[in-house]
Amino acid sequence: MAKSKARHMGDMMGADGIVKTTSAPEVATARLATGSVTTAKIADANVTTAKIADNAVNSDKVTPTLAVGVPTTVISSSATAVANNHYFIDTATQTLTLPTSPTAGQKVLVTVGNFTDTTVARNGENIASLASDLIIDVANMGVTLCYTNTSRGWVVL
Repeated sequence: MAKSKARHMGDMMGADGIVKTTSAPEVATARLATGSVTTAKIADANVTTAKIADNAVNSDKVTPTLAVGVPTTVISSSATAVANNHYFIDTATQTLTLPTSPTAGQKVLVTVGNFTDTTVARNGENIASLASDLIIDVANMGVTLCYTNTSRGWVVL
């Protein structure tokens, strides 16, 4: 009697009930054990935005970057800035205080909403060579301040 090339399902199935094969068939989600797919097992560029559920990512998981490559913080009350950050001020009559002890090259980006009364407090350093705060009196305006030295202080780019 000739030997059959057909394989029996019992020969292909492991003790855990999972079919073992040498080819790469699709695997149903229900067959995957919890935690079995890790980041290391996902090939680069295989997770696209089209494959991510609409409600899978929320604002707690993402650092907004309204300014390219710079973390953005939305503030609704007066605050003290951290160097190399962007601040979107969404409420009128607020003060953003510049960082203490800045070093040359540090930047603070400030964008205001539809109002004309935001103060950027100098925190002891000059702004544009003047010992006075900066008032942003144009609605929907954005400015970048870059620290230069103790004489010029923060300059508006």
